Amino acid sequence: MTVAEFFTYAAVACVVSLGFVIWAAATLPKRARRFARKHPFIAGLVTGRFSVGWAQRQRGRAPARPPLAAPPAQPKLSKPTTLYRYYDANHKLLYVGITCRGARRAEEHAKSQPWWPRQAWMRSVHYDTWVEAEEAERLAIAAEKPECNKQKWKPRERKAS
Repeated sequence: MTVAEFFTYAAVACVVSLGFVIWAAATLPKRARRFARKHPFIAGLVTGRFSVGWAQRQRGRAPARPPLAAPPAQPKLSKPTTLYRYYDANHKLLYVGITCRGARRAEEHAKSQPWWPRQAWMRSVHYDTWVEAEEAERLAIAAEKPECNKQKWKPRERKAS
């Protein structure tokens, strides 16, 4: 066999193989659906939709599986949180607070707080969790006694979200 004949046979073999692959890919979904109709349990095992327990429950041999309960809602105490302090032009501490939504919280203060026009600058410290920031806020209010914090510090209730 010459080199030219070898490459000719190899090319024909590739074309035939490629044709088979194209045919198999085109007819596979149809054959898979036909198989699934004839053998639903085996098809379910292959796709992961059914288990042996499923088959036993269908025949009445296994107890019904209890429904999956949703995990209890927990507050997002692990959310990154910022402790912020507002000062006036004379470096007097006006307010200490914490937030997970800095810019929006500043807008809320600007709209509703009487001390807002007096504030000149802000310092912020970032914490990994709400709990850490809340403890830092408690210590800051107790030690620095900001002028405009209306109430004594008390733990806030966090909504589960």
